[in-house]
Amino acid sequence: LGLPETTQKQKIVVDYSSPNIAKEMHVGHLRSTIIGDTLCNLLEFAGHDVVRLNHIGDWGTQFGMLVEHLRDEYPEALNLETSQDVELGDLVELYKAAKKRFDAEDDFKTRAREGVVKLQAGNKEELAAWEALCAASRMEYQKIYDMLNIKGLIERGESFY
Repeated sequence: LGLPETTQKQKIVVDYSSPNIAKEMHVGHLRSTIIGDTLCNLLEFAGHDVVRLNHIGDWGTQFGMLVEHLRDEYPEALNLETSQDVELGDLVELYKAAKKRFDAEDDFKTRAREGVVKLQAGNKEELAAWEALCAASRMEYQKIYDMLNIKGLIERGESFY
């Protein structure tokens, strides 16, 4: 294009789609991903140092629900040695089943809330299940990012902070 690189190079952080673990990406996630990537390409072309950051929703009550549902339905997902071998399948269906139980069963709701506390305290079983859920979600998101030719994303979950 014949444009010179900037003489005032800056480090610029661009936030991408910010999906939630175990939930499908929707059009809002796609829109922000495409806009974010376009901005990054333009800023890099202009000579700026660009950080492509993807904040993911990976913490909170939904994880208590999911972990407790796994405890009941897929207990091997709670073991660090076997959690990577568990095929979680359709995470959206897993989430819907956990949410349904959370809304209908007081005992399950209590266990889910206690599970969040255990996860935040670093309990090994909860962490193993959480890591398995995050890994399975990342694989699904990556399929979409690959179709869009999105590269160089740095992930930061709510858990990072």
